[in-house]
Amino acid sequence: MRQAPKIVLTPEEKAKLDLILKNPNTPRKYLDRAKIIVLAAMGHNNESIAKTLSFSDARVGKWRSRFAENRLAGIEFDAPRSGRPSTIFNCMSQLIVEKTLTEPPPNHRKAWSARLMAQALGISHTSVHRVWRANDIKNGRKCS
Repeated sequence: MRQAPKIVLTPEEKAKLDLILKNPNTPRKYLDRAKIIVLAAMGHNNESIAKTLSFSDARVGKWRSRFAENRLAGIEFDAPRSGRPSTIFNCMSQLIVEKTLTEPPPNHRKAWSARLMAQALGISHTSVHRVWRANDIKNGRKCS
């Protein structure tokens, strides 16, 4: 049977977790993670923490392990999720930005629209919107 990592908090970590627990504006996922760590530091095992907080054993074990490995940073940030890598950002992003900022739109228009740019490049308008948002471009013009 696997042994759950023992959690011993430093005074700074305890203060930070107390602040997370007391702040009414703390997002729910961070509040739940802080509760798990505080109970683990009090010596509770994963099963009793899961039962007390109505979480699964796996959820408690995951956050306890992440805290043990990375301390507070382990519960403050979500790990990258799996999934298909973005193809539009890898190959077309630069082309979309350059075309938007350097080439005039067709038919004597004042600015590119996302749909017009998408039609010109043969991609979806939502892909154009994503690239523009990532590069701070609105209505075919750089904002900053």
